[in-house]
Amino acid sequence: MPVAAIAYQNEFGGEIEIPGYEQKIYRSVAADGSFRKNGKFVKAKSSNFETTHTVPAHTVTIPARPFMRNAIANNQDQWPALLAAALKQAKGDLDKALDIAAEAIVGQVQEEIRNLGDPPNAPSTIRSKGFDKPLIDTGHMLNSVGYEVVSD
Repeated sequence: MPVAAIAYQNEFGGEIEIPGYEQKIYRSVAADGSFRKNGKFVKAKSSNFETTHTVPAHTVTIPARPFMRNAIANNQDQWPALLAAALKQAKGDLDKALDIAAEAIVGQVQEEIRNLGDPPNAPSTIRSKGFDKPLIDTGHMLNSVGYEVVSD
């Protein structure tokens, strides 16, 4: 799925249709037939017992996590001064000033992504990721924030 689609889904929330699939689970079984580790799942390489389960098609609901709208609401009052300082730094070169200002705004959007904590991840998501940062999993979306200055 493209990063822009993921960003949109997180910004506004929505539903994702997950098709049915088969999932293998692995456990470790003792010589007497009982499960080791209280029956908890193990990695395939540590197992000696495997079962295949069908996970039916289902819908996952993602709540809105408006990082872009928050970045605008929390920072837009600073943007005129930011652009003025960028114009001064760029010695009046508008294209350079817009690049400077846009880089700062990229940082503000990334900061919103890093700081957004509400609504929190579901407990199952926290278990899966190993941490509770709602908009961060691999960091790909965070690192994909960018800009393009177009002049006519």
